[in-house]
Amino acid sequence: MRYLLLTIFSLFSIQIICAQIDCTVIPQVPDTIGSQICGSGTMTLRVKAVDGVTFDWYDQLVDGAMIKQDSVQHTLFDVQSTTTVYVLARDILTGCVSDRIPVEARVNVIPQVPDTIGSQICGSGTMTLRVKAVDGVTF
Repeated sequence: MRYLLLTIFSLFSIQIICAQIDCTVIPQVPDTIGSQICGSGTMTLRVKAVDGVTFDWYDQLVDGAMIKQDSVQHTLFDVQSTTTVYVLARDILTGCVSDRIPVEARVNVIPQVPDTIGSQICGSGTMTLRVKAVDGVTF
């Protein structure tokens, strides 16, 4: 429940009206767009814009700090490892909010070139160069 306090001024009197707003329609966070990079860097997380709804970004699922307000995107700088931030939808008119949902910023490890197996040839001809196989990596 939220309460809205209205103060109405007229020439001869002041009226104060307190109205209760019932949050029966909770806004929902639409599709989110996480991000992924190889190695460290900058990433921008996004949420699809919805009329009448704004989005707030948090560093934790519960409590925590608001890290961005009123935005459909949040940019993370110098991300070194996979991290998660949380976004909620807030109805602009009523102030009713959704639950926070996670949005992942994934950092993929850059594969390293393994040891190579060299070869030598004297004169002209064909030479084959090889690398040692690594599970999950294609060369």
